[in-house]
Amino acid sequence: MSKGIKGAPAKALSAAMMMIGCAGVLTGAPGRAVAGAGEGMNDTVLFFGPQVAIRSTGKSTLGFDSGFTTALSGDIDASGWVVTGNLGYAHTRYAGALTHSFYSSLLIGYQWQTPNIYFSLSAGVALNGDYDTASGTGVVGAVGGSLLYVFETKAVNAPYVQSFGSFSTIATDIYLHAKAGYKTTSVSYGAEYTFFDDSGSAPTHRIGVFVNGIRITDRLSMSVSAGYQYNRAPDELGGAYATIGFSTPLSLFK
Repeated sequence: MSKGIKGAPAKALSAAMMMIGCAGVLTGAPGRAVAGAGEGMNDTVLFFGPQVAIRSTGKSTLGFDSGFTTALSGDIDASGWVVTGNLGYAHTRYAGALTHSFYSSLLIGYQWQTPNIYFSLSAGVALNGDYDTASGTGVVGAVGGSLLYVFETKAVNAPYVQSFGSFSTIATDIYLHAKAGYKTTSVSYGAEYTFFDDSGSAPTHRIGVFVNGIRITDRLSMSVSAGYQYNRAPDELGGAYATIGFSTPLSLFK
C-alpha cells in the first residue's frame, strides 16, 4: 500500500461522519430541525466536501468525499438500522511526485436516538486503491473490514461533545476524533483533536477548532474546521489542515 495517502480507508469513514456531524448527526437539534419547519420525515442524509493538509516540508494533500446515510426504518431521526456509503478521492504531491488514492466504504449499523444523546455502531467493508506517478506501477488495491462508532450530545444551550472512531483491517488503520465545546439552538463550536495511524506510516495528530451546523439554506448545512497537524515522519512534520463539509436531508423512499 502506498504511503502517499495516510489511512485512506479510515479517512473515508471519518470524513463521512464529520460531514454527517455538520447536520447535528443526522437530526439537527431540537427535533427535525434539519428537515425544516412543516416538512415530513427524511430517510436519507447526503454529505460531501473537500479537505486539505499542507506540511512545512511542502508536501500537500487535497481530498474530496461524498456519501449518504439511509435509515431502513424510513425515519433518520429515529432509533433503528442505518446504511452508510462513502466514495472519496485524494491526491498527495511531494518532491515532484503525485499519488492518487480512491477509497470507498459500505457499512450497516444501528443508531440510538434519545432527546439528548446520539450513538451508533456500524460494520462493513472498505476498499482502497493507490496510484503513484513516480513509480508508475499501476493501481494497488486492497479490500478489508471496518468498524465505526459515533457519539454526540444533542442538548441545546449546553456543553457539547462529539466523538467518532474507525478501525480498518487495511493496513491496520485507526482513526479517533473528538470535539468539545458548546451547542446553541443553531450551531455548535469549540476545539477538536484527531489521531490517525496505519502500519505504513507514523502517527498523525491534529489540534484545531470547529463550527458545526452552519445553515446555508433551509435544507443545506455546513461545518468547518481548521488547525495544526503534526507528524514525526521526515516528509510530514508540522503543517496546517482544513475541512469543509456540507449535508442535506432527503426523503428518497416515500
